[in-house]
Amino acid sequence: MQYYWEMAKDNFKQKDIIGSGIKFSVLVESRRYDLGPRGKVTKRDSAEIRYFFHAGKVDSIQAVTGDLSRFDKLDISLNDIFDNERQIYEFPNDTGGVLLNIGIGVDSAALLPDGFITIDRRTFQLSDVCLYYPNVEGMRHLTRDVSFVEYEGYIFPDYFLDIVSLLGLFYTRDYRLETKVMEVIIDK
Repeated sequence: MQYYWEMAKDNFKQKDIIGSGIKFSVLVESRRYDLGPRGKVTKRDSAEIRYFFHAGKVDSIQAVTGDLSRFDKLDISLNDIFDNERQIYEFPNDTGGVLLNIGIGVDSAALLPDGFITIDRRTFQLSDVCLYYPNVEGMRHLTRDVSFVEYEGYIFPDYFLDIVSLLGLFYTRDYRLETKVMEVIIDK
């Protein structure tokens, strides 16, 4: 298991578009679903947003359609996935197929998320990450699922699903945010 973990870590560091520091932009379509009791959708909203990145950070944001105030700023930096403080676990249902799930955990006092990653056994390419963030200020919980693709030699997040429960004074406010990358432009 450690072998696959190290190979996936090296592959990610070599191809991570955020870690490369290059200038690029992404056009995303985001859909936000406010959730009521028992997960019933009470409000829907969508927007197309272009994010401009430079040196691994969001440089500027442009709303193409929709209201930006209803959407969280996109965070595509996942460089803490392969943090050295993590413990890795083998899934008991591993069948030896192409995709390998690796459980990731941390000491309960750490502020890092835990969850699992999915990699391709042959190429060591990161395919999917599912993370649970237990200690985010102002939130009861945050769960994030991210799928990845390779684009022009870089590993790039392609789809995000965030399930969020915000703490209020007397109640929580829950929503689901789905974000799909529609276009990537890399400045060369």
